[in-house]
Amino acid sequence: NFCIKEPRHLYKKFLFLPLLQLYIMKQLTMFKFASPKTLLFSIFLLPFLIFGNYSYAVQEYSEEETSIEREEKDPNQPLESQIEIIEHELNEPIRGFLGEDAKIRIGGDMVYGTGDGANQVYFPQFSVGLQGNITENNFFLVDWNIANMWRGNFEQSMMDITLRNESIKNNKIYIGRMRPQVGIDGTVSSYHIPMIERAQISRTFAGVRDYGIKINGDYKYAKYSFGLFNGFRNELRHNPGSPDFSGMIVLIPMNSEKFGEFSIGGGYSTGKRYYSYNVLSSYAKYSYKKLDIEAEYMHADGYNGEVNSPDKAQGFYIMPTYHLNDNIEILARYDVFDPNVNIGDNNSKEYTIGVNYYLANRRIRLATNYVYADTPNGNSNRIMFMTQFRP
Repeated sequence: NFCIKEPRHLYKKFLFLPLLQLYIMKQLTMFKFASPKTLLFSIFLLPFLIFGNYSYAVQEYSEEETSIEREEKDPNQPLESQIEIIEHELNEPIRGFLGEDAKIRIGGDMVYGTGDGANQVYFPQFSVGLQGNITENNFFLVDWNIANMWRGNFEQSMMDITLRNESIKNNKIYIGRMRPQVGIDGTVSSYHIPMIERAQISRTFAGVRDYGIKINGDYKYAKYSFGLFNGFRNELRHNPGSPDFSGMIVLIPMNSEKFGEFSIGGGYSTGKRYYSYNVLSSYAKYSYKKLDIEAEYMHADGYNGEVNSPDKAQGFYIMPTYHLNDNIEILARYDVFDPNVNIGDNNSKEYTIGVNYYLANRRIRLATNYVYADTPNGNSNRIMFMTQFRP
């Protein structure tokens, strides 16, 4: 039940592009799946990757963000959700207590990586969820990552589970499970990061979820996010975590058509989980016409991200992006990470170039990244392809 005017033309367009991408992967190297499970899962997921935004009730483009987020253009013609279509067919409401804005959410990534003898297809996420309004100013969101459940990690399969209140103008209050605001790149949804992978500081210091309460403010010249969390991060059991504070302020001193937009900010995260940690971050972004330049620096005296560590570490990245048009963008990133400042000559550097091609009002993204990594253990090359559909 396609909620578009002429679905016949889309069969050619959206079937051809992912298959062409798979063909390119096969020509680059011998195509091997990681395991029979991955093969079966990929066969199951491929129809969603091709048709998910039309036949499985995709909501309006922008997924609910619980962080200070990167700016993206909204689609001109949002698609009708499957719940709305069913209601129209039955000529009666079925959403009931879920509210008038209830929507089913489905999104996912399929990534193929190759380089230095390592060839693998993997699925970072395949999310299924539901969102809606309880009252006029109160909303709920539930998201599950089915891919993590498939990998046997039930705890990390729980993504965002939040209640949101918008009673205060220009502010949103969240309660539940969400991403603490540790920097920018490590906090926004993976559906909105420009590269296939986050920067090294984000992969190390952030990129996790936690239970707590957070307030986000969005004004003309400033944005902010402050939250208190239990400090468990992705672990739910047998964890000696203590309360965690994470916050960030971004100022926008310049915003004009003539000179462009400039934003600058900083953040702080502190707490204790096995080890005490204090993470400082700074962020800047300049946008002018079709060009964006973004940079971020973090310094950690202990950290509580994907890994909990007492080490002092630091790193930064700078990432220019050029938008050729509304559908195509080219980007590059210079990424440096020092995992322990007390050990000399151990920096890891990554040089990444990429291309993003968007379809269906930016709901579908085909991405290609080339990464050259210079690490203390040697050099490596990776080529990654991603087919992504957004909830």
